[in-house]
Amino acid sequence: MQITNISEAKASLSKLVEKALQGEEVIIGKAGKPVVKLIPYDL
Repeated sequence: MQITNISEAKASLSKLVEKALQGEEVIIGKAGKPVVKLIPYDL
């Protein structure tokens, strides 16, 4: 599982998307609290 804040996510969004596509759980937080989970879109 990867946890990052919004600032870091903006700087490395493409890498985070690739990690999510590979099955890794990616959580983006704001003010120290998790707010978003990146998951692959399933058609």
